[in-house]
Amino acid sequence: MIGRTISHYEILELLGEGGMGAVYKARDTRLNRYVAIKSLRGTTAAQKARFVQEAQAASALNHPNIVTVYDLLADGGDDYIVMEFIPGLTLDRGIARAGLPLERVLQLAIPAASALTAAHEAGITHRDVKPGNIIVREDGGVKVLDFGLAKFTESGALEAGDATRTQRAQTEEGSILGTISYMSPEQAEGRKVDARSDIFSFGAVLYEMVTGRRAFQGQSKLSTLSAILKEEPKPPGELGIAVPRELERIISRCLRKDAGRRYQSMQEARLALEDLKEDSNSGRLDPALGAAVGRPGSRWPVPAGLALLVALSGGAYFWPLPGPVAPVGLPDIKLRQLTNDAGLTTTPALSPDNKLAAFASDRAGNAGMDIWVQQLAEGSQPIRLTERPGNEVNPAFSPDGGQIAFVSREEGGGLYVMPALGGTQRLLARGDFNGPSFSPDGQWIATRTFGGEFWLYVIPVSGGPPRRVAENHIQVNSPVWSPDGKRILFGGRERLGSPDDWWTVSREGGVPASAGARGVVPVVDGSIAVPAAWLGDYVYFRARNITRVRISPEGKLAATPERLTSGSGNESFLSAIALPGGGGTRVAYAAQQGFQDLRRLGLDANTGRRRGEAEPLFRDRLDRTSPSISADGSKLAYVAASLGNHDLRVRNLATGSEQTLVQLRSHFRARISPDGSTVAYNPSSTNEAETTIFVVSAQGGDSRKLCDNCGLIYDWAPDSKRLNFRTGKPIRFFEIEIGSGAKRDLIGDPALSLHGAKYSPDGRWAAVHYAPGGAAPPGIFLAALRDGKAAPSNEWIRIMGRRGTHTRPWWSPDGNTLYFLSNAGADMEIWRQKLKPGAKTPDGEPAVVFQADRETGNRLLNLPAFGPGEARDFLIFPISRSTANIWIADIPER
Repeated sequence: MIGRTISHYEILELLGEGGMGAVYKARDTRLNRYVAIKSLRGTTAAQKARFVQEAQAASALNHPNIVTVYDLLADGGDDYIVMEFIPGLTLDRGIARAGLPLERVLQLAIPAASALTAAHEAGITHRDVKPGNIIVREDGGVKVLDFGLAKFTESGALEAGDATRTQRAQTEEGSILGTISYMSPEQAEGRKVDARSDIFSFGAVLYEMVTGRRAFQGQSKLSTLSAILKEEPKPPGELGIAVPRELERIISRCLRKDAGRRYQSMQEARLALEDLKEDSNSGRLDPALGAAVGRPGSRWPVPAGLALLVALSGGAYFWPLPGPVAPVGLPDIKLRQLTNDAGLTTTPALSPDNKLAAFASDRAGNAGMDIWVQQLAEGSQPIRLTERPGNEVNPAFSPDGGQIAFVSREEGGGLYVMPALGGTQRLLARGDFNGPSFSPDGQWIATRTFGGEFWLYVIPVSGGPPRRVAENHIQVNSPVWSPDGKRILFGGRERLGSPDDWWTVSREGGVPASAGARGVVPVVDGSIAVPAAWLGDYVYFRARNITRVRISPEGKLAATPERLTSGSGNESFLSAIALPGGGGTRVAYAAQQGFQDLRRLGLDANTGRRRGEAEPLFRDRLDRTSPSISADGSKLAYVAASLGNHDLRVRNLATGSEQTLVQLRSHFRARISPDGSTVAYNPSSTNEAETTIFVVSAQGGDSRKLCDNCGLIYDWAPDSKRLNFRTGKPIRFFEIEIGSGAKRDLIGDPALSLHGAKYSPDGRWAAVHYAPGGAAPPGIFLAALRDGKAAPSNEWIRIMGRRGTHTRPWWSPDGNTLYFLSNAGADMEIWRQKLKPGAKTPDGEPAVVFQADRETGNRLLNLPAFGPGEARDFLIFPISRSTANIWIADIPER
């Protein structure tokens, strides 16, 4: 296996193996991150069902203390689960013989209880809670894993939208599953179990953490089962271990034989532990009972290089650490959820006095985002500050906390300021701005443009024109101020093709200096993560989780970042402030999740008249993308992603029936021919020039390789006999015959990369757009096709070239209207331009047809990469739907 690539995961080393399979460390070649791949060698249906159940159960959960499952793969007859790689060690290897100190017990038990609470609230019983399934990370965080025995309980009823819960565990009464020493009595007898069974197992783990010995341990499996059913473990005090009475009561209640006398929810047990921790931290704990659990010298053993043992059905595997484990004394990070909205609540900002949080949310239900402010005190409710019809996002507090700056997407966009508790909103500058940041003296705001150009500006709060700084950088992200207000730190690059880095530049301008982020700051989604806040000696940023790195006053980064949280969602949009009295740092962030669905919009393509609203085509939460439609509007081809597979499907739009043509582990793009007979597709590739083109009948059957090492498919010719694809540097388009595979040039420019080549209905023209950020302003162009090849670029007709980015053109059926995407307004929109018949020159001004954010409930129109499927009377396009809420993390000083 070493050196082999499964899908896009390169196997690096064997971490360990057991009776049923092995676990490998691998590199995700797309996202450039390490993952763990768990394999299954068994071939029985029961083994495979349990393996799939583990992936489904874990993927149904989103919690910072539950291991993240990324993918489920099948390759060469073997099955694999791809999950996050966690440097650390399992709890069974970290419990000393004398147990753990009280502080350490609570640090580890509370997040584990929180993870189980989340699973139970989702209707999932773990059924194998044990120290070997609890990982303690290098940074002190806790992860619960191995849901291979998990069962969806009756209280966790399936919903129509629950794509991850497609199969219930069908374990019959009378079967015994789990690890014997940690089983509940009902498990040991093969009776029906529910969440209270996990509470018993958790009590056994808690007992072992306190005492260093198992609660139930016999000379044989049978005697251990008998002890679970009939015996009570000795209280820790009888073993000579000083234990607070409340902790003994918590353990005892978890370990009641009668499930009805235990805690009736894991949340009750967690709250009891949190109360105990609060008493311990405040000094209210009775000192006569001992301030620590465990005998003198008990500790958390963390020698460098100690392997991590993680239980695997039928055996165990080892997960070696990349270096020394962090010592005891890591910050006890406290997390709490500030908002609990069903929609999108994001871009938080904390007030300098630590009393308020501002954020953008669609909670008002008006299909747009507004600015809200909420006190940080428990039980407080948010107050709505803006009520514009469009979107207001990116709030930022002034240093004195009296004002909030925010960005509006109305009327071409603008940067505004207003009083922190509401009032008159004052426009500072008109434009597509993003991410405002007040200078420490409150006199300036640093921001960047958001659209065709990504430039850095400084704007005076008192009023005046924006002034561009870092003029030699065309891509700027997330500007933040240094604590002394002399420098601005930002992520970005000098030009297209140059490497990502972090840079500092004087407020007055000048040439930016590298901060040394390359090789230090992790890569996220193909680019270096960007800064979010510069607070004291640290810069905080998001690299999937909340992370910080030391920075010198001169703006140079230290060598090693420090990850602070371990949530499985997308933690983003950070705001950080110092807690009073040197108590550490408070970070607010948005925990975000999302998926893509398909919408149908009625549209007379020849006239541009709308018919109604964009409606969901499906009612579940399955990821769907890459739609294309046959010319008569009867068939839809698209790609659906579920449990690690990507299905190429064709749907009869009249009857709703559909079939899967191809099932791939990964997929990029598919297009159905105008006559509806054939679908062309590209499997995913990290190198466009090496992409293979396949074709398959829309009725099903075997795929045929049309072209190896070609490029990305884009559009079918009107006769359904030819197909164009893009490749090369600069990018140009070629055409290939479906029957013979013969290739020829279609359209290109010696200096510019092209995208979106689309044939006119009569096959006599091609529409293209320039790539944004290139040598020429982005725009839409038409080129006449002569003998199957485009006219030279000096003869092309410019259709749209005003400010903004204009992409993805397509034609009306009569060829007299051109549609395209544009952000010339505030949001990504669909525009149309009437054309003069014959000449194909613009006829009048372009007009907006569809405004994405405003009309889809603040859901991003994801067309540039996976454009719409176009028919005479409607469009089908993908929408990225997101939900998010605000969390607060308090990070004590070391």
